[in-house]
Amino acid sequence: MVQLLVGSAVFFFGSMLQGVAGFGLGLIGAPILLMFYSTSMVTAMLAIFASSSNLVILWSLRRSVNRRLYLLLLAGAVFGIIPGAMIRHLVPLTAFKWIIGVLIIGCGGVLATGWQLKRQNDMLTVGVGFLAGVLGGCLSIAGAPVSIFLTAGELSKNEFRATISLFFLSVNVLVTAALALGGQLSFELVKLAPIYISLICLGSALGTRLGFFVPARVFRLVVICLIICSGASLLIFS
Repeated sequence: MVQLLVGSAVFFFGSMLQGVAGFGLGLIGAPILLMFYSTSMVTAMLAIFASSSNLVILWSLRRSVNRRLYLLLLAGAVFGIIPGAMIRHLVPLTAFKWIIGVLIIGCGGVLATGWQLKRQNDMLTVGVGFLAGVLGGCLSIAGAPVSIFLTAGELSKNEFRATISLFFLSVNVLVTAALALGGQLSFELVKLAPIYISLICLGSALGTRLGFFVPARVFRLVVICLIICSGASLLIFS
């Protein structure tokens, strides 16, 4: 019962945050859910259930998606996932987590100064997508490079939320397919789905609506704080 209550709270409030910022459900949810569920179960829940959050956000912001940017990022990510999975078995993960965590925190600090990337070309965008794929395959943090890149750009608040939601939806579909092929989807997921997905959809809808009223400057600050937290989580849970 406690497990269900905690999970419900995590998915509701995490999806509300994701509705406001475009991401954050996995960042908030993973550390808490891992105290009650196995790693494979949490990975599956965040991939499958979080897709419903992405869909709710996308439906509200569907006209704001930067399709070209999304396609370039996705193209890079697809080619980065396999090398990322290989790196996982070739390097000491603890040291790798510390290096990536420090770099993410450093990038968040730079963004906090107000720095923005004045020029974004196609090769750079594909490169960021590739890095996202590598980190997704290795450490399950595909969102960090993309959120940093989009924050450094000159996207509007809604364009940011819509584009990153579509990117995460695509990544979640790929992860879900990989889990299904690996036989890692359990019947327990089916039992939990109606409750958790309902709460995620409600939280995402409320968060997306709330996001329309958040000033651009506050929105940028929230995103930067989430970026720094994602880096810190790698250091804390390494």
